[in-house]
Amino acid sequence: QSLPMFKKISFFALAALIFVGCNSNEEEKEEKRNFKDSVYAFVNTHPNIVGYGRVDLKTIVDESNIEQVGIFQLFAAETYEGLKKQVDMSAPVYFATTTTEGHSDLTVYSMLKLKDKKKLVDEWSNSGYEFKEDNGVSYAEDEGYILAAKDNVAMLIMAPGDFNAKKLVTKAFNATKGDIASGEMKKHLEAKGDFVMHMNLDGLKENDRSLALVPNGTELDFSMNFDNGEMVFESQLNNFDKLKGLLGVEM
Repeated sequence: QSLPMFKKISFFALAALIFVGCNSNEEEKEEKRNFKDSVYAFVNTHPNIVGYGRVDLKTIVDESNIEQVGIFQLFAAETYEGLKKQVDMSAPVYFATTTTEGHSDLTVYSMLKLKDKKKLVDEWSNSGYEFKEDNGVSYAEDEGYILAAKDNVAMLIMAPGDFNAKKLVTKAFNATKGDIASGEMKKHLEAKGDFVMHMNLDGLKENDRSLALVPNGTELDFSMNFDNGEMVFESQLNNFDKLKGLLGVEM
């Protein structure tokens, strides 16, 4: 009878090893998700998103020579140098906007590639921010703003009205674990431009009566480029002909 008992023990031991191994792989997989994939997952899975885009901040700073401008050196240079130690300024800054429950204004999420969470928390704590910890997320709030950080994502959330910071932060970072954007959404996020933005006006219409006449399915794409010191703007509206008819515009 000792052999069957040995088989049972061996079976449970093997099962335990497989379970631990699977969990380790899942944790490893989550840790390996890079900044870009986290952002693409956020944009794809966070509910009520009406717009999203990307800013190549370093390109804009370099092309505009803003660091050489006196007023920048006087008021912002020190803060900018400090930020470069906390976040990777060479990586794009992504943003997304969502409708806000019970409020007509939008909630805005800006996402930067985090270099050093401790430096970020220490620096902003020295500036008077009080950080809280929840499931690995460090976050602090101050009059309509939330600064949060986890793994390789630093997030600045601008929310209107009264809000629950912990709820917003939890929802936001859970979205970074979702399915990664593909297809048209990926195409919009990777469009050419120093600043690119895609807006779905259907979501905006729900909160803004002035957009009631805008045809369903209307989408706006906007881009801006710095070219030899000049700003070049481009925009594309998919329902432009319909809108011309509704507004009585002749072109």
